[in-house]
Order: sequence, then structure tokens, then C-alpha cells
Amino acid sequence: MAQIVSLFAQKARHWRAMLVSLALMLSLLPVGAAQADGAPWQGMTITAYCDFGQMADGNWVHNGAVAGGWNLPFGSLVEISGMGVFMVEDRGSAVQPGHLDVWMGSCNSATYFGREWRSVRVQRYGWWGD
Repeated sequence: MAQIVSLFAQKARHWRAMLVSLALMLSLLPVGAAQADGAPWQGMTITAYCDFGQMADGNWVHNGAVAGGWNLPFGSLVEISGMGVFMVEDRGSAVQPGHLDVWMGSCNSATYFGREWRSVRVQRYGWWGD
């Protein structure tokens, strides 16, 4: 019985990650890009973390996820200059407005990244652009 429950949990995590990835890809279609053209760039502190497990929104950590301050609702898309587009899916006790914490799959990479000041623009606020 425990094996069946474990297998079901693994499949559920897999499908959840697939749906989040699909949502991220769909949000990058030209309609979303047109919204970002007029968004202002602002300077933010960027750090990196390598925690493994669930994020604050309930999804499992994955590439493209970022922890943001309370001013950025879950599902917000942020473009970090030189790094790409990330979705806000996590929070952190040290993450305040003006600070983003990018998830990295390697703790060595996260440590090496350190703390940087980069230009960021919000492409979408929340899941539906609210």
C-alpha cells in the first residue's frame, strides 16, 4: 500500500511540474511579450538559493523559479537582465521588496553567484496579470 501511495505522489509531482512548465511557456507567447515592452526596468538585489523541496506556492523547486517579496504575487513573471524570465513561486524570510532569490539546482552555483545588482522588469503581476 505504501508503494502505491509513493508512486501516486511521484506521478502527481511530475504532472504538477509539467503544468507549471506549460503555464510558463504559454505566458511567454507574444501577448505577454507585448505587455513587457512598456514595463519599466528597475534595479534589484539578486541572490540565489539551492533548497530542495516544496516552495511556498506548493510546487516543487525547479529551474525558472524565484522567491520574491510580498509585493510580487505568486505567478508573477519577472525578467532579470542577463538571466532570463522567472516565475515568482516562493517566499523567503530575507526576501523583501526589491530583492529576488533565484533557485539554482546546485548549491555550489548558488554560492558562487553570491549577490548581484541587476535590472529587472515585471512582465506580469500574478497568474492572470492582475
